[in-house]
Formats: sequence, structure tokens, C-alpha cells
Amino acid sequence: MCIIYCIHCYETNKKYIGSCEDLDRRIHQHFRPSTKNHCNNILYEDIEMYPDKFVYGVIEEVDTHMRYIRERYWIEYYDTIQYGYNISLPKYTLTEEDKREYFREYNKTYDRKGWYEKYKDTHNKKRREKYMSSQRVLLTEEEKREKARLRNIEYRKRNRDKINERQRESRRKKRE
Repeated sequence: MCIIYCIHCYETNKKYIGSCEDLDRRIHQHFRPSTKNHCNNILYEDIEMYPDKFVYGVIEEVDTHMRYIRERYWIEYYDTIQYGYNISLPKYTLTEEDKREYFREYNKTYDRKGWYEKYKDTHNKKRREKYMSSQRVLLTEEEKREKARLRNIEYRKRNRDKINERQRESRRKKRE
């Protein structure tokens, strides 16, 4: 069995979707002190900046052969590549055995009306409650501008050298 999990930052309202076999070990890897060798620097910068603003949870447990299919589904569902911390979809190739197993499981679970009719009200109610409880408080326009201003200041502090270099380049081009 594999676990599809979500890490959510309440400060930025961004999510990261991942999959693993041992959730405790994987979450520990995400939250250990950074060594600056991560490929997903945005996530780890935010973990360092807002360490107490992150929560994580299990989205679903799946069989090993369904791991990357379901992880891909949830990344696309929450659109975490554009609006979250994921930087790419999981790469996988299905063997013929995986395809047969996938469709066998799909037909057993998702294709039957009885299953859907039996659980749809409970499932939708739980998802709605979970979604509503995870929503941030709506900010006024002034609060949004102030938050964006502070974020811009933080960005400038972290990337001061790059910004100065760009400004020097643009001044050189204007002189020429």
C-alpha cells in the first residue's frame, strides 16, 4: 500500500501533493533542516519562512500499482503545478500487468452504481466539511495589498544581488 499525501501552507494557501510508502519518514524528510540541495526550492524556502504554518494529511491509500496514477490525478485536481508547490507531474509508464490491474480495480470500485449511491452523500459531505474548514479567512483589498507588499520586500531581500545585476544591465543598455 502507498499513501497519497498533501502538505498545505496556511500562509500562502499552496499545496504539495506527493506519494510514499512510509508517511512519517517522508514528512520528516520534508521538514528536516534544509541542506539547500532540494530540487523544489520554493517549498523548502516557505517551510523555513513559515515553519508553523504547514499541515499535512493523507488524501488516500492506494495499491502500489496505482500510486503514480492517483498522485497525478490529485496534482491535476488541486492544480498544484500552477497554484502550488509541485513542479512536475510524476513520470510513469504502465506495464501491461499494471494496466490490467488498474482496470480490474477500477471496475470493482469506481464503475459500480451501487458503490456510488451508497457512499455519495457521506463522501461529499465529508469533503465539503473538510474543504470549508481548510479555507482561509477572506482578506480585504487593503490587507491583500499589504501582504503582497511584504512578500515583495521579502523577495527583494532574498534576491537583492540578482535584482541589482538586472538593474545594472538595464542601465548599460540605455547608455548604449
